[in-house]
This record gives sequence, C-alpha cells and structure tokens, in this order.
Amino acid sequence: MVDSLASLVLYRLLFGHAPVTTETIEQAVNTLLAGIANDFDALQSRADAEADHQNVHRAAVR
Repeated sequence: MVDSLASLVLYRLLFGHAPVTTETIEQAVNTLLAGIANDFDALQSRADAEADHQNVHRAAVR
C-alpha cells in the first residue's frame, strides 16, 4: 500500500511532467482505499463529516 503511494510521488519527481498536488494525492489515496477497504463508502462519509466538523470549529474560533 505504501509502495503504491510512494511510486506516484517518485514517478512525478523523476519525470517532472506534472506537479504532485493535493488533489492528485487525494485521488490516489481514494483509489487505493476503494480497492482495499471493505466499507470504503462509510469510511469516506466519516472523513467528510470530520472535515465538516473541523471547518465549523475553525470558523467558531475565529
């Protein structure tokens, strides 16, 4: 699993044809997890809910 993620970054760094962006990494992680997680949809929903909660908390602190 780690090799799959590292290979993306290494390939981009070696050949330099495109930058490694947050979106690229997020897509790679989502694709990898969708292939190995039994409950990927629930995992994604939980991650989205946590991100929403953090955004609300940050807005309240400001």
